[in-house]
Amino acid sequence: VGLRTTQLKAVDGTVHFIPNRNITTISNLSRANMQVLIDVRINPEEGYEKNCEVITEVNETLKEKYIESIQTGPDIFGMVDLGNGNFAVRTTMYVLNGKQFAVKEEFLAQYIKALTEA
Repeated sequence: VGLRTTQLKAVDGTVHFIPNRNITTISNLSRANMQVLIDVRINPEEGYEKNCEVITEVNETLKEKYIESIQTGPDIFGMVDLGNGNFAVRTTMYVLNGKQFAVKEEFLAQYIKALTEA
């Protein structure tokens, strides 16, 4: 610990000590809007169009609630293959830095709730 090390604190509170000689790349993710990717796993037999309609309805409702945070989107990207026969409908949006976790959690919770009720 001293001038020759850099300390990084992780989200879970863990403090990492890194010797400066080991640092080769530095990235600053706090300068721009953050992309939020939300994958909602679906069973293809449930009907892709129906699931997309429900997700679109949730997007329109929550977009108004988070109008200050959301910069672009939310947009349905489409179906993505998660591997091992699992598929998901992916939604993307850009939000203000620092808001990505709250927005993602709220949207995902509302997607699951709406799809369960549908």
